Amino acid sequence: MDNTTMKVNFDIIDNHAIEIEGRQIDLHNNFDFDSFNYNVADREIKLYWNKSSGAFTLRKCMP
Repeated sequence: MDNTTMKVNFDIIDNHAIEIEGRQIDLHNNFDFDSFNYNVADREIKLYWNKSSGAFTLRKCMP
């Protein structure tokens, strides 16, 4: 892998969801962005989300 290739464990679906381990997770409708950590030395970013409590949220989207 060269320096321009990003290693990920998910796919981005329709600009608002991710697919990981065969499961689609709708971040736009079912989760609220919380924070992120960026580790410069390891060139790693972690995004943190919380399940939304809105009435529109799917209750079974994630445990």
